[in-house]
Amino acid sequence: MTKPKPQVPETISEEEKAALVKWQEHKNAYQERPAIGFTASEGDYKVQFDGSKGGGLTRMALMNTTGCHTLDSGVTLLSQVLNATKSESVDTCNAVAEWMNGIQPQTPLEGMVAAQMVTAHTLAMNFANRAIKSDRVDHIDSNIKRVAKLMGAFAKHMETLQKFRSNGQQTIQVQHVQVNEGGQAIVGNVNQAPSGQG
Repeated sequence: MTKPKPQVPETISEEEKAALVKWQEHKNAYQERPAIGFTASEGDYKVQFDGSKGGGLTRMALMNTTGCHTLDSGVTLLSQVLNATKSESVDTCNAVAEWMNGIQPQTPLEGMVAAQMVTAHTLAMNFANRAIKSDRVDHIDSNIKRVAKLMGAFAKHMETLQKFRSNGQQTIQVQHVQVNEGGQAIVGNVNQAPSGQG
């Protein structure tokens, strides 16, 4: 007996078309920035770089993923993240590499911040998982505290990365709020004429 084929609608709405176009553009942009990939060799549990990409493309993918410009520093940084996050399966290693690549580190310093962000996120999720699975209140509390600290660290790392990328420049806009009679508020830059004028 053959399985019935899923029904595919013949027509889609304009909203769905726009969403598909946006998704395709995002996918194409992402594919232009290859991430490092991993495969497991037969009979060996060590995870290795996917050699099918070729030397030049593998180096570029490693640079995209870590922000490091040399093979040694890139491999070292990626290994540190994989060890800290206890990434032992090919799928987990590929996920970690993709997350780092998604941060798009441009320099070794940005790569280190990206590595810390990915590590903080992974550990926070692990502790959250422990809290959910525990029946002991003290274990739940201690794991939730760890999650909160790690999420705070993640947010700080993101802020640091944004400041670094903007060269530490911050834009502060000060607006004046004036409430007139009748409860109407004017928000923005208000020029008030001196008394006796206007």
